[in-house]
Amino acid sequence: MADNIAKTEARRNRLIRDMTQIKGVGRLHGGTEANFLLFEILDECGQPSNAAACAVYECLLKKRGIVTRFRGEDHGCHGCLRITIGTEDETASFLQALNLTLKEVHKTGFSSGARGGGVVNGNGLNWPQEQKPG
Repeated sequence: MADNIAKTEARRNRLIRDMTQIKGVGRLHGGTEANFLLFEILDECGQPSNAAACAVYECLLKKRGIVTRFRGEDHGCHGCLRITIGTEDETASFLQALNLTLKEVHKTGFSSGARGGGVVNGNGLNWPQEQKPG
């Protein structure tokens, strides 16, 4: 049991270290004692974005078969994805896929505007629009 805990902690620490080096990933939210992490996903301007987080979530799921959880509607979690700590191979695959996905999402762009409905980009991905303060 102690060996499994140590391995999970090492993979969690790797995710924290490596994700902060990926362009388009913002701050870590919350604690680090669970089997998941909560990170901000940033738009092209470097701001936390629900639209960017949803686009990354959908692209990871639909194009790469990687499941994360969009948490941007939760209080204090604007633009956040929940990432579960996986095996070493899953962690390596996730980090590579996230890096590629963020590049794709930022390259293709996504719309901002009033909340409601969704936006479909050129890849056929659907995500909610940002709510802009009036």
